[in-house]
Amino acid sequence: MSRTIEANQRRAPVLGGILLIAGLFFLGALIWNQGRLAVFGKITEGVVTEVTTRVSYGSSPRKAGESMESLSQRSAPAVTHDLHLRFTPENGEPVDIVTVSTFGHSLKEGDGVKLIYLPGDPAHAEIYSARQLWLPMIVGSIVSTLCLWGGVFLRGKRKSRSS
Repeated sequence: MSRTIEANQRRAPVLGGILLIAGLFFLGALIWNQGRLAVFGKITEGVVTEVTTRVSYGSSPRKAGESMESLSQRSAPAVTHDLHLRFTPENGEPVDIVTVSTFGHSLKEGDGVKLIYLPGDPAHAEIYSARQLWLPMIVGSIVSTLCLWGGVFLRGKRKSRSS
C-alpha cells in the first residue's frame, strides 16, 4: 500500500471525529434555536412599525488585470431590509423587535404579520413563515445529518479495514 493511502487511512478517523463534533454542534444549535421555537412557541399577530434599509459595499480589492466593470459587478452593494415589529404576547406588555427580512422584501409599514415566540423570551420572536422558521430548520437538519453520517462513515471505515 502506498504511503498516501496509509496516511489517508490514518486521517479518516480524525476527520470523522471532526465531522461528528460538527454534526452534533449543528444539531444542538438547531434544537436550541429553531426547535424550541417550533415546539414550544406561541403564535400571535404583530404589525410592521418600520422598515429600514441598510446598504453595505464590498471591500474586496481589485484583482490584477480586472476591469473596473468587473470589479463593480463583483462588489455590487448588498441591500438588507430590517423589519421593526410590534406585538403583544400573553403577558400583555407590548414588545418591539427587529428582524431581518430574508429571501426578499415584500412587507411595508402597517402590514400584519404572524410571529412565533417563546413565552419566557418574547424579545427573540421570529416571523412565522416557511422561509424564516422552517427553511432554516430543514437546511440545518440536512447539514447536521450529512456531518453525522460522514463522521460515522469515516470513523467506521478505518475500523473495518484494520480488522
